[in-house]
Amino acid sequence: MASTHTVYFATNRHPKRLSSTDPEDLTGDFNHDKPYAFRIGSATATLSGTNPLKDSAWSFKSYDLARERLRQSSPELGSDKILPEIREHLKETKSDVMIFLHGFANDFENSILRAAQLQQVYSTADRPLTVFLFAWPSDGESALVRPYFNDRIDAKASGEAMGRALKRFVQFLREMLMEDERTIREARVNGTELTDDMLVACDRKVHLMAHSMGNWALRWAMKAYNELTSRRFPQIFEHVFLMAADEDANALSDDSKLGCLTELGEQIHVYHAKDDRALMISDETKGNPDRLGSRGPEDWLLLPENIFAVDCADVSDTTIVDARHQYYRARSEVITDVQMTLAGQGPEGRKGRKEIRPGRAWRLIEA
Repeated sequence: MASTHTVYFATNRHPKRLSSTDPEDLTGDFNHDKPYAFRIGSATATLSGTNPLKDSAWSFKSYDLARERLRQSSPELGSDKILPEIREHLKETKSDVMIFLHGFANDFENSILRAAQLQQVYSTADRPLTVFLFAWPSDGESALVRPYFNDRIDAKASGEAMGRALKRFVQFLREMLMEDERTIREARVNGTELTDDMLVACDRKVHLMAHSMGNWALRWAMKAYNELTSRRFPQIFEHVFLMAADEDANALSDDSKLGCLTELGEQIHVYHAKDDRALMISDETKGNPDRLGSRGPEDWLLLPENIFAVDCADVSDTTIVDARHQYYRARSEVITDVQMTLAGQGPEGRKGRKEIRPGRAWRLIEA
């Protein structure tokens, strides 16, 4: 039995067409209007069978991009049309939100399939999840050194577009939250019964996840966001997940890197594996310093108490092609651990973990 999944996304890729069943119509080039320009859209992916962990079970179906302006004479942006659609989707599904930044060697099709897969495997009956993807123009090639450096350059160059998209989405979420709170206040004043929809909206959580080189892109998105807002970061995210991060090991203790995430997120979770072969190559052959996704954060004494680490070395093995770099979506132990975090379960006494740094770091145990 096949099922269809909708993924909402923003992208700074250049579109040949605004609607298509061919993912290559969203090219690997930057938006031709401006390097920092982005569009918002939706895409659909199909899951065949019952095992969402199998890559071969997923297939791309179509995408649609909002026009920059609804009418040529209108100042209204296309995002003003699609964001209300997202709001209705969230109300209908009663889901939490996760913003996802994909990693190296993902073309547009692959990034959509990854997002749809995460939406499926991280959702539970009690906490369904809607994934909002930022699809930056990765080359989609992993075999050579040159594509890696091209992607690294493109990820950095995408920072301003990501920062602008994040600013717009945060504004949208805040407006939605304020509207929901106003509805609840008015219901209480008028003595109206609070419905399940009202209570769910009040409890909706927003999360952020970056995988691999998406963490490098996140550094530059945070820089752009800070410059755009010219103020301290709002704590909009309940949980921030840094998965197999292709970033410096000291990034979280450096405000010029990812240090600002402690303001943006209530809890920061670093999932890492010392045997991650993709990061070994990044470390040893590409001249990068020790990677955050290999051994976890450096300088624990300098880090705020809302940063936690999860060692996935014992559960990182999936396929040879994955190079122990895809455990965040392909190992049931990691998926279950993330689900428990999203459900609000604390680390104390959690099954499947062994504590290695009291209250701060754990190792996942193979099931």
